[in-house]
Amino acid sequence: MMESERLRWLRKNQSKLRVGKYHNLNEYNSNGETHGSNTGKRIVLPSSYVGSRRYVDQLYFDGMAICSYIGFPDLFITFTCNPNWPEIQRLLGSVHLKASDRPDIISRVFKMKFDELLSDITKKSLLGKVLAYGFPVYRRRDNGHTVLKNGIQVDNRNVVPYNAKLLTKYQAHINMEWCNQSTSIKYLFKYINKGYDRITAAIVPNDDGTSNQPQNIDEIKQYIDCRYVSPSEASWRIFSFPIHGRKPAVERLYFHCEGQNSIYYTDFDRINTVLEKPSVTESMFTSWFEANCKYPEAQNLTYSKFVSKFVYVKKKREWKPRQKGYTIGRLIWVPPTTGELYYLRLMLTHVKGPRSYNDIKTVNNVKYDTFRDACFAMGFISDDREFIATIKEANHWGSGQYLRLLFVHMLLSGSINRPRHVWSKTCHLLADGILYAQQRIANNRGIIFPIL
Repeated sequence: MMESERLRWLRKNQSKLRVGKYHNLNEYNSNGETHGSNTGKRIVLPSSYVGSRRYVDQLYFDGMAICSYIGFPDLFITFTCNPNWPEIQRLLGSVHLKASDRPDIISRVFKMKFDELLSDITKKSLLGKVLAYGFPVYRRRDNGHTVLKNGIQVDNRNVVPYNAKLLTKYQAHINMEWCNQSTSIKYLFKYINKGYDRITAAIVPNDDGTSNQPQNIDEIKQYIDCRYVSPSEASWRIFSFPIHGRKPAVERLYFHCEGQNSIYYTDFDRINTVLEKPSVTESMFTSWFEANCKYPEAQNLTYSKFVSKFVYVKKKREWKPRQKGYTIGRLIWVPPTTGELYYLRLMLTHVKGPRSYNDIKTVNNVKYDTFRDACFAMGFISDDREFIATIKEANHWGSGQYLRLLFVHMLLSGSINRPRHVWSKTCHLLADGILYAQQRIANNRGIIFPIL
């Protein structure tokens, strides 16, 4: 019911909310378009909604950003609630109830156990010093599923990888596996951020399959379809317990070309009123320029490194020196097809302390007209370094299939000068997953073929 109310509010109110570029609104206003209802684009199910597809995708990207900054994780630990814990049975035994009858008790006890386990690992260094960690929380009922191996029934009690100290202390299934392998990390982060539970459903066509009518995309409906909320998940969410966590924190760094910052407004807003707001031209990115002018130490930092020393105050729309802790900066990914925005992102990975867009376009005291020209002057384009760097960066979070599709788009765009050179430098990344797929198709793990 609570989730349905939130989704109902989004459905009724999101149609009133629009987003447009600053320079576009100026053009609309000049051309006589005065009402917000005639401009912009609709917002559907945003990444700010907990559990949405965009939400879990951002968690995946954040996890991969931590890996690229600190390194691959060493341990993959699964901690499962034990319904026979004394703390649970003490409350249920006197009233003759089963653990499944009181998901609220299960959730509260597991939360306390989980917090203690996290403290043992991260603060008390039971397994060694921890540089970074992350976790999702899943709520799934034990359905009694077992595996039959050589005629012997096997369940969680027979899982081999474990830690004796943790197992003895918590009296629960705690599976602990070594996972520091580059080939499995992307799958691992996609697995733990795969989203909510779904019930089984059959797909049935609603016509004879010959209709060519375009189908309207309703992300809220897609989210609700087959959505399954177990009693334990419902109680966990009602208590407002966290469904994920990570350390260090990851700051998502947005950027835009000049005059291209996003402005949010409603159907009822008049465009000239929106444009008259003092903060209409301000953004996280332009505030970075101001901070570089104000703080000398900021002039030696790139945009992604900047957040390790400064924190963004959203209400004031300004950057302040960080007092404690540290944060990893993650530049929002944009594909090469975005043109100048892509080249701006490429320059942001190298330029330190710019005070304006012109500073980013300046290379060796020469100001260029476009970010693409600046990239060319930096040598990113002439020898195809930008494309090699793009594929290598996308490899931190993208699957092999995505990398191959990205390479195809680069080839079709005609912008690569030496395709064979780019292939030779990235073929081991582009081939990721092909061998495994062929072995699975042939049901033969012995298949090996070289990369041309």
